[in-house]
Amino acid sequence: MTLKSVRWGLAVLALLLCYLITVACAFGWVAIYGHLIHPGQPDAHYHAYAQLSTPWVALITGIPVFFGAGWWIARKATENPTGTALAMVLLYLAVDFAFLAGAPAGSLPVALMAANLVCKVAAVFAGCAWARRARAAP
Repeated sequence: MTLKSVRWGLAVLALLLCYLITVACAFGWVAIYGHLIHPGQPDAHYHAYAQLSTPWVALITGIPVFFGAGWWIARKATENPTGTALAMVLLYLAVDFAFLAGAPAGSLPVALMAANLVCKVAAVFAGCAWARRARAAP
C-alpha cells in the first residue's frame, strides 16, 4: 500500500459528488420549506432559514452520502481502497476548513461543525469497510 496506489481522481470525484448531493439536498429542503411548510414569506426569511438549516441538512444527509462514497471508493479502488478513502477525507477536511476559515466568526455552532466533520469522516471509513468486508465474504 503506497501513495502511488491511491486513486486521487476517484477521491476527488467522490468528494465532488458528495458536495453536489449534499448541496442539492440543502436547496431541496429550503424549497420544500418555502413551498409546502411555510409559504408566503419574504425572501429574507427564506435566506435566514437557509443559513440556519443548511448545517443541519448537511449533517443529516451527509452521513449516508459520505457512507455511500466510502462504499463506492472501496468497490472501485481495489488495490488501495482505504488509502483512496483517506485521500478523499483529507481533501474534504482541507476544503471544509478553508470554507470555515472564510465564514464569519460565530456564524456556525462549533459543536455542529465538529459533529459534521466527525460523522462524515466516520461514514466514509465505515462505507469503505462495509464494501471491503462484503467483497471478502465467501
